[in-house]
Amino acid sequence: MKRCKAESPSRLRRAINADMVIQPEYVGVDEAQALTGISKWTWRVAAYRGRVESCKIGNRLLIPLSEIRRLIREGTRPRRDGLPAGVPSARRARVSSTGSEAQVEAR
Repeated sequence: MKRCKAESPSRLRRAINADMVIQPEYVGVDEAQALTGISKWTWRVAAYRGRVESCKIGNRLLIPLSEIRRLIREGTRPRRDGLPAGVPSARRARVSSTGSEAQVEAR
């Protein structure tokens, strides 16, 4: 009868951890401040007044990342010229060619 070589538990743990990427669903108010630039005290007030979802575990107030994304999405304004982000505006850029090179000069 052939015996199977057992894997060590630490080796299995490393293999599992290397394959799994865990994304947090909640962040603390300090992390929310770092992500958005909104002070942690503003996050706390908004959470206690019910303007944003939150979860309190012990003495930590946690904000769902989905709630932060929602606030960013609601506060995003469209471009004035209607073009998508990353596309240069025709009014802002002037193309001039000198010889074989083309340069884009910002006004």
